Amino acid sequence: MTVKEAVEKHENLISRIKTVIVPLQTRKLWNDDRFFYEVEDLMTSGNLCEEGISDIVANALFYLKTSQPEVEHVKKLVKAFPEALEYRNFAGLLPIEYLTIYSREESGKYGSKYISTLALEGIKHNFDGENMRGGLLCESFGVNMIQRLSMFCTVHNHYFIALKDLRYHELLMRKDIVDYSLLFFSCIGMSSRLPFQYLIKWHPEALVKTSVRGVPLVHAIMKYKHREGTQSRRESFKRFLKYSLPYFKHLLFLKDNENRTALKQAFDRFGKTETMAILREVIEEEAAYPILHLVIIHQPKYYNLFLQWFPYMYHLRDENGRTATQVMLSMNRDFLQENPTCWVNQSTDQLEEKDPKTTLRPFASVAYGMLGDLDLSYQILRKHPSVIDVILEQRDNAADASNERKRNAGENLEHDKKKKK
Repeated sequence: MTVKEAVEKHENLISRIKTVIVPLQTRKLWNDDRFFYEVEDLMTSGNLCEEGISDIVANALFYLKTSQPEVEHVKKLVKAFPEALEYRNFAGLLPIEYLTIYSREESGKYGSKYISTLALEGIKHNFDGENMRGGLLCESFGVNMIQRLSMFCTVHNHYFIALKDLRYHELLMRKDIVDYSLLFFSCIGMSSRLPFQYLIKWHPEALVKTSVRGVPLVHAIMKYKHREGTQSRRESFKRFLKYSLPYFKHLLFLKDNENRTALKQAFDRFGKTETMAILREVIEEEAAYPILHLVIIHQPKYYNLFLQWFPYMYHLRDENGRTATQVMLSMNRDFLQENPTCWVNQSTDQLEEKDPKTTLRPFASVAYGMLGDLDLSYQILRKHPSVIDVILEQRDNAADASNERKRNAGENLEHDKKKKK
């Protein structure tokens, strides 16, 4: 470097200090006396250099939660001294990491509102390498900053506001929800329900697409030990069910790589009584959830257990308009033989009603298909033989109606011919 280049570099540094840092002090825009004292000390020491001023600016960034300047002033400072973003404190943390990890509110002060600003400037200067989003994807204590924001939303939701701000600036993308298991972290974290609901609404398919260490999301919430500062597995499982079941009704019956359903894992983890208590807490609030129908289809061996806990769901109809009994009658013969009450206690009207999905009456439903049971079909007809009369009567009525339509059509045609003549 020539003398001229060195002078120009020094003058450029002085110019940035004068145009950016000095106004912050004179206009009292930055409440951090130590910051200005360190700048003054460096300039009077005769050791003014880019590295020295960047180090001081970095220290000021670590104390943003205390100084609380306006975001626009932080943006100007970082833009003038971008190298400050790469400095690490005594704990080895970058400014963006420190603000994310230690952004808890103290007397109305918090640092999470500056996160997107630091990330955006970091991206402009290719800070910390490509594809790190200005430090957001740096990992500290096993999680990156986006995961941490999802997990530790404070009572006052400042992390949640920061999360939405990242989305606004396209620093948080829809695919991140699956790629970084954000539903897992927002579900287990000691946060409000808001981030979990927010992320589900943005990407509901992530409920079934997310895999944590090769395990489906619902299984992972129960399987993996939660870190200190997170809520219990029970509360996480309850939160998951409460806000997920309206989107995917079959989540309880998803299977892991060991062919075990989430329901079975819940029984193993919490016990049947505790699991059923959790389900009743959640499903009572979602009265349209056809839990009995789903149990009959996916895990029929638990039907009687669920009937004890959800008797008021017995007459509920599913999205196809089917009752629980109609679903039972379409099951295989083993289930029907083990649960004879599904047809023995049926009323005449119920035994005459057609299945909205198959259009078959009960006696025909049990006889239908390769696993049909003709003997059971005969027993149902013996209990209510008049159903045959109903069928014949409906057939005759349909035939009469068809003949009437044909006759009317013929008469109309004859009438038209006469008019033409």
